[in-house]
Amino acid sequence: MALVKWEPLREIDDMFDRYIMSMGWPSRHQELIAAGDWSPRVDISETDNEFLIKAEIPEAKKEDVKVSVNNGVLTIQGERKQEKEE
Repeated sequence: MALVKWEPLREIDDMFDRYIMSMGWPSRHQELIAAGDWSPRVDISETDNEFLIKAEIPEAKKEDVKVSVNNGVLTIQGERKQEKEE
């Protein structure tokens, strides 16, 4: 996973995507999510003693998420398992 630069305009774009998805319309980024390229939303705060990182990882169990730090880079890995009825 690569570091992603925060872009305020991307936040607005994401807001519109969430609106479109809530209406049941297909998202223009839906093919990326289906392919497995997914980056959860995170909220990061810092105090003098610690960093607090909250990530939105719906449908993932705690056991399926791995958090690691290597060379100063925080990595959150996981797998969302979905059952499909056919």
